[in-house]
Amino acid sequence: TMCCDPDWYQIMVNSGQEISVAVEYATEADSKPIVVLMAPGAPEVTLPCNADACDGVATAGSTGAAYIQVTRPANTLYDIGATLSGGGGSDDSCAGYCGESAPSGCWCDSSCLEYDDCCDDICDACPDACSA
Repeated sequence: TMCCDPDWYQIMVNSGQEISVAVEYATEADSKPIVVLMAPGAPEVTLPCNADACDGVATAGSTGAAYIQVTRPANTLYDIGATLSGGGGSDDSCAGYCGESAPSGCWCDSSCLEYDDCCDDICDACPDACSA
């Protein structure tokens, strides 16, 4: 039986990037954690688990925030790791350039909203810039 509030993790990803997630755990409970990977523009993935680990992969269909949700049984400690590979934004994308300018010269910071020189994907790639 799951007892606790789920733990959430957020990772900013570029379209086409592969997100690999591994959760290793030691538990005294009879049930395993439930680990769900939510990549932007991709179907939700519930990671398969064995006796002491859950792992899986998803590919982002668009640039934005990916989320990992871990719901765990009582008395379960875990380690989580996530890696990104592939993908990448275009020269006029804010992916990987939050707080500075992209290679094309458009900007990816909160000031660009005032000067109207933001890259088109600023709010997806750099949500903090749009909420400032």
